[in-house]
Amino acid sequence: QVLETAKENASALPCTISSFIAASEGTGSSVLIPMINIEDETLSVQGAALFVDYAFTDTISPDLLTSALFVLGDAKNTVISLKTENENLYLKTDKQKIAFKTEIGEFGLHFIMKTDISLSLTGRSDISRRNIDEEAVSKTAEKYIKRKMEQIMRFAVQKRCDFINLAARSINTDEKLSKAYHQNWAAALANASFEIEVHCNTKISGVITQPEEPEE
Repeated sequence: QVLETAKENASALPCTISSFIAASEGTGSSVLIPMINIEDETLSVQGAALFVDYAFTDTISPDLLTSALFVLGDAKNTVISLKTENENLYLKTDKQKIAFKTEIGEFGLHFIMKTDISLSLTGRSDISRRNIDEEAVSKTAEKYIKRKMEQIMRFAVQKRCDFINLAARSINTDEKLSKAYHQNWAAALANASFEIEVHCNTKISGVITQPEEPEE
């Protein structure tokens, strides 16, 4: 499953020398390399290493890495754990669509992201509870995912590192933005602002048992 997820998210996490060089030579010049651990023939992703201008800069925790996938629009098959008032729920991302827009605001770059996410319940901590309010779960998931996306955006702005393809989705496709920010993208990123809107639709069916909790 880890390998399949890595394959599907190859655009987000370059794992080859050629993709590493290509990403490093881009406007953002930042690359995430997944840190994969193999123990007892089991693969697990321990986070990612962040490289800027070919130099190792920092590490990204598995939790932040998940947040990055939602910003990139590559969160399919990602499992999140939601703490509700009565129990923990485990939700799998079945589908994600994201609309991305960049504007020049009063103080500089302003990123606008709107994402629609389809979720399905894969596990719960208390199987004795039969009734689950899908709408309430969706609202809780929206708040959780929005908070995570804001967290990784703040990290990128503070580090002035574009490892979430912001340049590729803005100045590389907009001539006005390119002329204004192409030469000094890192400085522009440091002053950027953003707004995020998340809409979730949750599907709950069948008898669900407790799975292994996702690693943080």
